[in-house]
Amino acid sequence: MKKNLFISTGLLLLSLLFVNATSKAPTPTTNVNIQTNPQSLTKVAIEKQLGRKLNFKERVAWFIAKKEMKKLYSNGEPKETNENAILGLIFAFVLPPLGIIFSLIALSQINKNPEKYKGKGLATAGLVLGIAYIILTIILLVALVNAISMGCSACYVFH
Repeated sequence: MKKNLFISTGLLLLSLLFVNATSKAPTPTTNVNIQTNPQSLTKVAIEKQLGRKLNFKERVAWFIAKKEMKKLYSNGEPKETNENAILGLIFAFVLPPLGIIFSLIALSQINKNPEKYKGKGLATAGLVLGIAYIILTIILLVALVNAISMGCSACYVFH
């Protein structure tokens, strides 16, 4: 209920913004056709239509309306999980450098095609785990070398 109220309020604010833009702007305006091209709902296009910068309330309304319009006019195809994100998470445990590489590739692909791919959380987790595993391994190796070089009696197995 609250979400629908919030969405309708955002769309109402955005429609009021367009009404104000067409009634107050003395300069020629750019018609933004949301139904055929929801990507034309850019902040720059709206500011150009208004002839001024958006205030805080208008930016909030723009953000909400843009998000909802993308949902309404999306092609309806489900997003596929990026394979590199899955591989990045798996390799973060097995071979951390490969996990980092796959995760970075996945993040790049997801950011370039957000309407096609999902899996940003998987890729981020793979990246963080891969880096953490490498750092932890380095710390443990340095501690082990330190302990051996100091003649640790508990480390007699490594002599």
